[in-house]
Amino acid sequence: MLFCDIEHFAELAVDALLFALLGAVWFLLPAGAANVAPVFASRLIPSWDAPVDFGCSLRGARLFGSHKTWRGLIAGLTASGVTFAVQQLIYGDVAVLRQYSYFEYDRYPWSMGIWMGAGALTGDLIKSLIKRQLNISPGQAWFPFDQLDWLIGAILFTYPFISFSSGSVAQIMLVGFFLHLVANLIGYALRLKRTWL
Repeated sequence: MLFCDIEHFAELAVDALLFALLGAVWFLLPAGAANVAPVFASRLIPSWDAPVDFGCSLRGARLFGSHKTWRGLIAGLTASGVTFAVQQLIYGDVAVLRQYSYFEYDRYPWSMGIWMGAGALTGDLIKSLIKRQLNISPGQAWFPFDQLDWLIGAILFTYPFISFSSGSVAQIMLVGFFLHLVANLIGYALRLKRTWL
């Protein structure tokens, strides 16, 4: 009897872990695409580097910095929209995705992906604004806020449309935090990022 209980508990634990990992990763794909697209866009189209803040300053410091560009913003929104559209195509045909998804992807237009990307990029811009005011230079690591800004933005922007439990938010934040660290390590190894943090 005890062995059966342990086996049942182990199955439940594995199922919960799978839901946390697969559900969070699947949810974060559009926001993640928005977050990394500007890095690749800067390599592909280096001349399109007009800053989002138009060179404006606040208290003697740039609002966001010259590295936050319209090129990156457009690339991020495009990438998140395309990613969500692909997710919608896959969602109906893959049962495991329907089982672990936080919401039904076929109930929303593909523009939801753009909205999620906008949340991630807005979180990043707000963090950059704070960094400039604290005299932290662009590209300098600011742990753990560099890892959390896009997650908070994506969750806040989608929260009015999707009912998240506090447990779901914690799962998304935790998984996203570690995904960001892994992505930074890869970017650092490929010399796309200045720091691994």
